[in-house]
Amino acid sequence: MFVLNFKVKNRGKALRYFFIVFVIVILIVFACFRGCHGSKSDTATCDEIGEYSLEAETEDDRLEILRTFGIENAELTESDEITVPEDFNSVTEKYNEIQKQTGLDLTPYKGQKAQRFTYSVNAENASCAVLLVNGGKLIGGHLTNRVYGEGVRPLSG
Repeated sequence: MFVLNFKVKNRGKALRYFFIVFVIVILIVFACFRGCHGSKSDTATCDEIGEYSLEAETEDDRLEILRTFGIENAELTESDEITVPEDFNSVTEKYNEIQKQTGLDLTPYKGQKAQRFTYSVNAENASCAVLLVNGGKLIGGHLTNRVYGEGVRPLSG
């Protein structure tokens, strides 16, 4: 067995050094955690329209996102809270592939709550547009006719 034994002549000074090192380590861990999980991109890129803003805090922001995708005269019909599934099955994987076509990805939001905004629209092959918002940022969206079995399409059409 190995035993390490040492004497500290000035305990107050040693405690101060320990405290300073402890605070620095905590700040580094917090900065790494914030950088990896807390920062959300402000834009996304879609092949059809290029770069667009993900800002969706206000109704005007959300309508601007829809206009970016060529959807005019949208009217909010419903708003509710959903939870992004923790474990993706084949249906949610397919839905996430639709999100990736518009530069979005639901994977970082697994298990998190999001606000779902449903808009009545008059678009080609779609009567509704749905936007998913988390922390004031667009994280997902799709177009649909609300006809069971016809599926959903990306916002880009």
